[in-house]
Amino acid sequence: MHRNLNYGWIDVITSGAMYAGKTTELIRRVRNFILAKRTAAVFQPKMASRFTEDEMIVSHDGVRFEAVHTDNPMEILWHAEMHHPAVIAIDEAQFYDASLVDVVQELANRGHYIILAGLSQTSEGKPFGIMPQLLCMADNITSVYGVCVLCGEPATKPFALRAKTEDVSIGAGDKYEARCRKCWVDGRRERGEA
Repeated sequence: MHRNLNYGWIDVITSGAMYAGKTTELIRRVRNFILAKRTAAVFQPKMASRFTEDEMIVSHDGVRFEAVHTDNPMEILWHAEMHHPAVIAIDEAQFYDASLVDVVQELANRGHYIILAGLSQTSEGKPFGIMPQLLCMADNITSVYGVCVLCGEPATKPFALRAKTEDVSIGAGDKYEARCRKCWVDGRRERGEA
């Protein structure tokens, strides 16, 4: 796809399943822009930082990239005003509050190229946070898929290994699996959830 960096653009990488490569794809795209001599800044909510205490994002497969961990989307806007990166990448977008929607729209309208990565649904199969709004305003959407750990089919759902007691429970392989729809439904039925 032709992308003109002379005007704003919102690019969303999403998946229903964890372990689908959203963060890895975000990092790959940022690296490509850097190779093309574009400035870039990467952000992630502090609550989602995993595997490291450093200012990095780290994918489940160990790919690392320098990032700024923030609590508030306004910090992203402030950083953009101070440093003027051409590309702004935001990992784990589903964990930010609703103000990210306006911040992303404002940054794209100012001419920034925005790359967002986020999980589109919860382990209960409900829309995850602000992802529906981000998907609606995207200029481009890339869906990536994991592999179902039970049958090997394309995974489209995150499955909580134990019934959750809170809406958001950060975790990796200790708490979640990638599953296809059939294995996800079967697992929820076994627990009396579906």
